[in-house]
Amino acid sequence: MKKIAFSANKMKKIFNILFLVINILFIGLFLISGMASYINPSNLSFPSSVSLFFLPLLLINVVFLLFWAMRMKWYLLFPLIAIACMWSNLYTYLPIHTASANQIEKTPSTISILSYNVKLFDFYKKNKSTENYHEIIQYIIELDADIVCLQEFGYYNSSDFLSEKDILNALQGKYPYHHIKYHLNSNGKSTYGVATFSQYPIAEKGEIDYGSTFNHTIYSDIRINDKTLRLFNCHLESNRLTFNDKRKMAELIDSTSQEKIQQTTSQLGKKLGAASKKRALQADSVAANIARSPYPIIVCRITATAQGVFCESFCAACCFSAVCTPFFPAS
Repeated sequence: MKKIAFSANKMKKIFNILFLVINILFIGLFLISGMASYINPSNLSFPSSVSLFFLPLLLINVVFLLFWAMRMKWYLLFPLIAIACMWSNLYTYLPIHTASANQIEKTPSTISILSYNVKLFDFYKKNKSTENYHEIIQYIIELDADIVCLQEFGYYNSSDFLSEKDILNALQGKYPYHHIKYHLNSNGKSTYGVATFSQYPIAEKGEIDYGSTFNHTIYSDIRINDKTLRLFNCHLESNRLTFNDKRKMAELIDSTSQEKIQQTTSQLGKKLGAASKKRALQADSVAANIARSPYPIIVCRITATAQGVFCESFCAACCFSAVCTPFFPAS
């Protein structure tokens, strides 16, 4: 009887150690994903790729935390400390935007900015059911931001789609000043780029050339009252995951083939790593231009690793207050 009890206790101990090892593995990946923003992908791309799984790794560690709590094990301190260390990262991946958060007192030195990835205006289609233009353009007009930064901006010169004239005519009344940079696709009709629309005069325009066809960064020197603000509008390298890539990732869940798992993870790892390195070089170019700016600056950017669009003020001595309104279009 004592032998059976001893054997059960031994198995229980082995079971706990095994789960602790697995937990520590996921804690390590979780911490790496959270610290990815501090590691240059040009030197090491693995953390940037792992950062895409920050939320699943967080959930796994929460499950382990509850598991150890139910078993009344002090091991729960491991996932608890890890989650506490990464607590500040949660807002990046789970931002909460409320109407009251953006309601501040309007003063002459206050501006509102909308940063919005329009996703090519949903393939440029017009809203055929009403006389209004596409709902995305209607949203931009109704929000009434002082400055609008659009990423993945484009048009298609055809009567069946939104054209450049359609877009500019719709926004011209509210935004008389604009700065647009785009790439003309091989068909000679459609475009892909970034655009900044402003209710304030744009004194100077510039762009950062980092040798990419589909990614652009422009900066606009905007005169607001008697001051000048330099606004950067960025679209950096995406991961370029195709539908086929996503299908392969989904198939891994049910796959038992070790060869298939290794092949798929290797292919995706190389693709994500290459994109991270390109994105890092582009970000370095933007950072160098930010450092040389003679004016207070605001940066609107869209990246693949950040789960949304971010509008940021980088200047401690900035003479403006900016209400930044990120928009997260439905996928």
